[in-house]
Amino acid sequence: MEEQPLVTHVFRGGRFDDHGIDVDVLCELAAYKAILVEVAKDLWRGHNPKRRRLPRNFEDSLRLEVRAIEPGSVAVPLYRGVREGGEPRLFREPDELDEAVVLVSEAADAAAQDRPVPSAFPRSALELFADYGKALGAGESFEYRIPGRESAAGYTAKARERLVGLAAGLHEDVVDVVGTVTMANVRVPRMELGLDSGTRVEAAFGSEDEEKVTTALKEHAIAKVRVRGVGSFSAAGELERITSVTNLDLLPSGRVEIDASAPPIWEAIREIMGTVPREEFEQLPTDGAEQHDHYVYGTPKR
Repeated sequence: MEEQPLVTHVFRGGRFDDHGIDVDVLCELAAYKAILVEVAKDLWRGHNPKRRRLPRNFEDSLRLEVRAIEPGSVAVPLYRGVREGGEPRLFREPDELDEAVVLVSEAADAAAQDRPVPSAFPRSALELFADYGKALGAGESFEYRIPGRESAAGYTAKARERLVGLAAGLHEDVVDVVGTVTMANVRVPRMELGLDSGTRVEAAFGSEDEEKVTTALKEHAIAKVRVRGVGSFSAAGELERITSVTNLDLLPSGRVEIDASAPPIWEAIREIMGTVPREEFEQLPTDGAEQHDHYVYGTPKR
């Protein structure tokens, strides 16, 4: 049976359309491997919570080899390296490196499409995106072809910007805000939203919302928009940017219409909590506040 690559790293667009690759761009493969290794280490710790240290030679065993370069645009299959002497690998099949390939692909794709990055993605690996994708120019991207998966994820300069921002302390959460449209670009398409707090944030919008946005801009003296979606927040909890819009409503009078028939929020919460079995509450950690990073990011307990 012919050996399959672990992943095929594809360089697309711009300089890569002629099926050639600059030597200076090859360092991107080393940066990609560094991210895979960091994610694999975090996954191993999650799989082995009682082990304090990684196995000996863990990183050395995570070897990748380039055996050929394929066309379309430039496709570089990456194979698992075999240790000298044909020694067996340290891990099971599939192992943490296989899982890391998928998780990095999902994180890159989520960032490129303004979706939240998977919660399982380790914070320590986010910092490494600063060195990965620096060579990407306009219209260029990386793709990851993974055996057994239907679609290839993409990594763009935009995705890199978002991931580096998250590493700097930004985090993502749902947003539901009302504001005045102070600027709109229908070609990009992007808008600037002025919130009542005085903060101005940028947000993308779909073609289906173009008329609402342009109307709100034209009648900005009285009209506002209500935007619901996902936003990027600073470490201080301030909204930096709305990364994904799921609903956009035009408020001609500038006020949100209140549904008087809707139940109070505390009743809704009580109803939801009543459906959770008591056994689930008993599984919640008692040290969640002190060990926040451990339960959210999977880092070792302090």
